[in-house]
Amino acid sequence: MKNRHINKITLVVCLTLLPLLGQGQTTSANSEKNQKLVPKSIKYPHLYFGFYGEYGMLELSPEKTDFTYSTEPNYGGGAYLELKVMKWLGVEVAAAYKKMRGTIKQNEAIGYTIIGSTDSDGDTYDSFITAIAVKEQWRTDVIELPLSLKVQLPVGNWTFYLKPGVSYNLVSGATYEQMGAYSRNGYYSAYNVTLTDVPQHGFYSQTTKTSNSELAFENFINPFVGFGLIFPARSGNFYMEGKYYPGSSNLATAGNGLLFEGPHNMAPLTDAYVFESLSEESGALKLSGLSFNIGFRF
Repeated sequence: MKNRHINKITLVVCLTLLPLLGQGQTTSANSEKNQKLVPKSIKYPHLYFGFYGEYGMLELSPEKTDFTYSTEPNYGGGAYLELKVMKWLGVEVAAAYKKMRGTIKQNEAIGYTIIGSTDSDGDTYDSFITAIAVKEQWRTDVIELPLSLKVQLPVGNWTFYLKPGVSYNLVSGATYEQMGAYSRNGYYSAYNVTLTDVPQHGFYSQTTKTSNSELAFENFINPFVGFGLIFPARSGNFYMEGKYYPGSSNLATAGNGLLFEGPHNMAPLTDAYVFESLSEESGALKLSGLSFNIGFRF
């Protein structure tokens, strides 16, 4: 009888403690789960390595208004090293690849005169050059080498940052394809004669032609300011970043001041002849706009 009474007491105690034990286990599991979001303690200076993909909305702005530039969205990616010297400050260097392309359109028909040319027979004449409906498709690869400071503001497990910097950009594989209708007439004042359509002697009227050659882009410097958010994690971090480029140094090589002049000394206009790129006579050319990066750092 006494043993039965003890067994009942034991059963009641077990039933009473069971919920408390379950609650303790749940609290322990939640604690472990939350612990995973707490990043490891970091000793400074600390070196990070990261990589990212990029989507850009950059624009080319010419000094002259004779042409309209349009740039397609550019894609690319890169890798970087960040030396975090203290909790709120770091230095970052990177190498990134951008693939850029776009178009240049002539706003109005272009016409000008070249005075005092001399033909193969030694006679002097004036050239009248006109071009209409000229359009150029261009493309280039850019290797961006940015250097920046990274001012960071930790808020709980999250980190916001501001990143001012400057990049040196290497232009590679820049090419263009130009299409349009061109005319070149010659006026001989000594004879009071204008030759308008003698293609075998270098005078032609509304001749449609395509030119392909290397685009006269050169390496340039581009300042920027970045802003981003680093997501919390125990090891490694996912982050999102935006960058604003207010305007680069000039990236176009100046031409000879003459567009569409055609072959000299009355040479015929052949498929081998290449008209100068529109970008060479657009004045200073600057790159500006926004880009967005998504990446991961270790």
